[in-house]
Amino acid sequence: MSSQEPQEQVLKQIADNSAGYEYVIQSYIRQYIQLEELYKYAYYTNYYSLLVEAIASKQLSEQYALRLEEEAKCLVTGNYDTYNQNKFWLYPAIAIAESIASTTNSLIDIIRQGIIVQEKDSDILYYIGGCSKYWRSGNIIVFQGGKQFGTADKQRVKVHGVGKLKANQLDIYSNSITDDLMEICIIPILPPKGFNWINPTYYSLPNANYQESVNENVLKIAIAQLLTYQPDIIYLTLTYSKNFYYTSNGHYYISLGIINFLSSVSGVFPYPYPAYYTSGVEYAGNYDPSIFLGKVYVLADSTKSSPFYSKKGILYPEKYNGLTSSLFTINKASIGSPVFTSTWAGGTSCSSYGVVGLVSGIVNYWVKIGNSVVSKAQDSSILESVPDDFDIGLYILPVIRLPTDFTRQGMLKFAAGLKQEKAVEIGLEVISKAKRAMSELISAGILSSIAFAAVVAVDEWDEVNQIVQDAKPYVEKLNKVYNEVLSQVNSCIEAQPNLPRNAKIMYEQQAQQYLNGLMNYMNAKADEDELIELLISEMDNYLESQGIEC
Repeated sequence: MSSQEPQEQVLKQIADNSAGYEYVIQSYIRQYIQLEELYKYAYYTNYYSLLVEAIASKQLSEQYALRLEEEAKCLVTGNYDTYNQNKFWLYPAIAIAESIASTTNSLIDIIRQGIIVQEKDSDILYYIGGCSKYWRSGNIIVFQGGKQFGTADKQRVKVHGVGKLKANQLDIYSNSITDDLMEICIIPILPPKGFNWINPTYYSLPNANYQESVNENVLKIAIAQLLTYQPDIIYLTLTYSKNFYYTSNGHYYISLGIINFLSSVSGVFPYPYPAYYTSGVEYAGNYDPSIFLGKVYVLADSTKSSPFYSKKGILYPEKYNGLTSSLFTINKASIGSPVFTSTWAGGTSCSSYGVVGLVSGIVNYWVKIGNSVVSKAQDSSILESVPDDFDIGLYILPVIRLPTDFTRQGMLKFAAGLKQEKAVEIGLEVISKAKRAMSELISAGILSSIAFAAVVAVDEWDEVNQIVQDAKPYVEKLNKVYNEVLSQVNSCIEAQPNLPRNAKIMYEQQAQQYLNGLMNYMNAKADEDELIELLISEMDNYLESQGIEC
């Protein structure tokens, strides 16, 4: 037996169990079974046997069962490849504001998830995901694939760009939100010039685009997944139940520990909750009705009750197997999380494994706490808390579609559908002022990457002249750091005994160019010694890759 065979057997077992699991949820939706029966079946470890029994009793045709099995196989294969090939561009983004309301009760109030996409023919990025009424004006910090966009006073040394939230911008976001149905915001982010970003893969059928593939007459139902860092966020919430913020001059700010944790978590594959997607949403409000796609039914429980379970966690990090049921409660921290699917296209063909849409709220749930089942109407506080004795819960989550036109006008049109076009325009105008300030610094002879890092560190982007003035102390610090590191690097190269003079000049020029690029990502608010230490480490690694040891 080859080493691959046991793994293939595990994947087949997971796919078979997923098909049975989805059949059970489907039976509940069609009112063939009651909630109590759904919960009872959720404790099975062999869901596939339920599918076999349904075929034997003529409750399900063999043809339909085959389709469920093939759909599940496509989804599981897509999940497996994404996890094991580290396709970080499919990981959810995590967002939090640096400044928060004094009434914030826990991290669940202020952490949200989403995706990041890049504008066509521009460096501008957009965070599209959950947002919170507890966020305050200042820096928005977004993490995705281990990268951090946005700075904070007390935080790590390396960042990849910045996003700002203005007070009038937040007012528009707040007014556009409908609790539990549409709690999504689209926020512009400024990365360094020339920054390359991979947009998440969208779900699409062979020979069809995303819009055609998610049409409600095409994608009526689907075996799906909710990819979310929900268990990690609950763990963080319980760990930092009190000291998740600090105060300064009467304002409340996120603590360094939270930023470091979220940055680390964002670089690791999230937990996949099994879900069942259906098209069609009963919505209220003045939104563009085409924004809404459908909804997902998600049964939340511990990993051992999931059809995706394996001892080694081949579809997700093994760490999740050691967590208790209460850490898998779904709450507002999962708003904005992407819903994934891959569907069977006949034969051995599957659609692309990709994002169908984003969870825009939590319209209902039935949660078993202890011996009682509580609905959203009975207790909505579960959305913002962590019940100690959570056992299992069924959640209904609305799903909105994704933008497909990544031009400036296309993104503004998408924002208009969310009633947020003006908020996005404010964010873009603020970024435009920052870019003009950078241009002035560059015109004055400042290295472009230092100009970028210095402006990113400025708290308020109100007027161009003000940004330039506020950036100057950071320019001075970064120039000093840059010159110190460059001097050490050149000394190292000059000390190489076997390099001819022309080779030393070449290596020094290449090293300087590499250092220039690194300066884009330096947090100018960090201490000089921290910046020098990080840059020396990065440059040592670079020189080593060139065969030079210092």
